[in-house]
Amino acid sequence: MVWMIALFMMTLTARANVGGQATGVYLSPEQVASLSQGIATVKIERVIPVLLNGHVWTEAHCAVNETWKGEPAANVIVRQAGGTLGELRTQSGPRPDFMPGEEWLLAMVPSPAGDWTLLGLVHGAWRLSGNEATRDYAGVIFAAPPPADIAEGRYEHTPLTELRTRMSPPDFAAMDTHGQPRAPSQGDEAPREGLLMHIAPPTGSGTEAVGGEQAALLPQRSTTQPVAVRLLLLGLFLVLLFLIVIGCRRSCR
Repeated sequence: MVWMIALFMMTLTARANVGGQATGVYLSPEQVASLSQGIATVKIERVIPVLLNGHVWTEAHCAVNETWKGEPAANVIVRQAGGTLGELRTQSGPRPDFMPGEEWLLAMVPSPAGDWTLLGLVHGAWRLSGNEATRDYAGVIFAAPPPADIAEGRYEHTPLTELRTRMSPPDFAAMDTHGQPRAPSQGDEAPREGLLMHIAPPTGSGTEAVGGEQAALLPQRSTTQPVAVRLLLLGLFLVLLFLIVIGCRRSCR
C-alpha cells in the first residue's frame, strides 16, 4: 500500500518537473557574440510573470547600462518561456534566475513581439559582480563535455574585461557561427551540433530561422497545470485506495 502511494507521488513530481532541463552544446563567448543581435550590460528593474496563449512567460524589465552590440533601447524587456502565475506554472527549459537590482551581461535576439529573448537560454546570460561575470548552466545537460574550467560542471567565471575583448570583435561579419574568422568563400552555416535558441511558443521542437542563422531547436516540453488539479487527483487516489482497502477487509470476513 505504501509503495503505491509513493509511486503515485513520484508520478506527480515527475509531471511537475517536465521541461526543467535541456540538452545542448557549449557556446563560447565568441559564438554567442556572433549569433546574437544585441549585447548589453543591464540592471534588472523588475521581474514579472505574464500569461500568453495559455502559457506562463517571465519578463525581466531591464535598464541598459552599456551596449556592446546592436541598438537595444535604453530600457528593454527580456521575455523567456516558463514561470509561475498564481496557480499556473509553465516549465520549458532552464532560464536565469533574475532578481531586481542585479546587474547582468545579456546576449539577445529580438522576438516578433518587439521585445528580446536570450540567445541559447542560459548561454546568453552572465551575472555580474564587480569585474567577475558568471554563467550558470543549472538545468543544462551538455551533449559533449564542456570546457574543464567550468566549476562543478555548472559555473563559468570570466573577467568582464576579458569578455568585452572576446565579444567585441572589430567586424562581426567576418566571423562565422563558430566565432572563427570567415573564409572568403564560406557562407553562413548553422553550427552542426545544434543550438538551443529562443522558444515561441514554449512547446515542441523543430527548426527555426533566427537572425539569418538557422539553428535546430532542441526538444522542449512545456507543462502548465494548476496546483489545485494535482491536489484533487491526489485526493481522489487516496479515496479510491481507502475504498479498495475496506472492500478487501469485508471480502475476507
